[in-house]
Amino acid sequence: MTSTQITRSVKTGKLQLEGWERFRYFENIIWLAIGSAGCFLYALYSINLAEPTYLTGPVSIFLLVLSFVLFVLAAMQFVILDRSRKLALLTTNLPWTEAREILLALASRRRWTVLNNRKAFIRLRTRPSWWFSLSGEQITVFYNRKNIWAASICDPDGPTAIITRNRENILLLRGELSGSRRSALQNSQIQKGT
Repeated sequence: MTSTQITRSVKTGKLQLEGWERFRYFENIIWLAIGSAGCFLYALYSINLAEPTYLTGPVSIFLLVLSFVLFVLAAMQFVILDRSRKLALLTTNLPWTEAREILLALASRRRWTVLNNRKAFIRLRTRPSWWFSLSGEQITVFYNRKNIWAASICDPDGPTAIITRNRENILLLRGELSGSRRSALQNSQIQKGT
């Protein structure tokens, strides 16, 4: 993630994905749209108004209905996936270096994979879940102008799922970076040490 992408993400309020990641993230929508267009075009091609036959009508109507259903599914999935790219502001009084250490400790406790750990951002991959996402989620946390921003999306490297734990991940990050949760963790570490 470049500084330009971080700036554009804050400006638009949505996580900006790189070229290949963007294609992988919206891949299902692209295939549904291609299928919808193909069914629609074939239905128009198969309609022969000069010589209507028994098979032309029902097949064409079926293909038109199928193209409409595929189009609606693509539109619904686009809206759902586009909403999940929304950035969340993580309010904390911690400097970015300490917040990054807390997030890395959280990733270690949850057995998440650290994909990138750079100066300006962290990218984590959660473990897959049978009930939610078969590929896990990708969490991106970055620092920009004294603010910490986060987004949790379906992992672009895996199959796209509509039902995910994106909101729960953001709430977990907020809880980890809030003062009450952090002080409770520090107190428990002090008690274990003595």
